Amino acid sequence: MVIKEGILSVVGIVVAFPAGWILALLTRDELVKGRKFFELLMIGSLIMLFAALFLENARLTFAIILSMIFAIIVSLISLYKSFDKNFVRR
Repeated sequence: MVIKEGILSVVGIVVAFPAGWILALLTRDELVKGRKFFELLMIGSLIMLFAALFLENARLTFAIILSMIFAIIVSLISLYKSFDKNFVRR
């Protein structure tokens, strides 16, 4: 059971990378306007990630940590692509 959860966790985190690229590709014209929101989402996710470490329920903590890592990766890719002048439509 633990191996299955570990594999699913890795797959979930790996899926964040194409999800971030697809999100950035589909929302090219809003990337520049959304920079502050991507930064806020990353900061909020980091705060929630560290707060989840103090929860007593191990399964809930694990789920929150994985969700926050997913959100951080997707936001980071979108924020990174928002500075690429060849990628962004204005």
